[in-house]
Amino acid sequence: MQEMTAECMALLWADIDFENSRVKINKAIESGSDTIKEPKTEAGYREVPIPTDFLKELRTVKSEPFEAVFKQIRFNRRFSKSSFRKAWLDFMEQLDIINGAIISAGLTQL
Repeated sequence: MQEMTAECMALLWADIDFENSRVKINKAIESGSDTIKEPKTEAGYREVPIPTDFLKELRTVKSEPFEAVFKQIRFNRRFSKSSFRKAWLDFMEQLDIINGAIISAGLTQL
């Protein structure tokens, strides 16, 4: 999860391929800093499919190509790791999901 968080935080709108419903993973925020770094290995460069419903939502908030996809709107800046994690957990709570389990059902895992 930690590496995926760093990759999400580094995403730019130019990394989203709306035509082919894919996101290009090619960078991450370096641990302990705000520096963007390239992957260490070829396996770090990949494309991931974007679900249709999520792609529709992304289209509604799409911004300039070199703007961060995930940023704090209030401050108009990229998330810090702690603020990203808090926003993610809030989002998951709103969806009633934690660690893949439905919260309201009292499940701890699937």
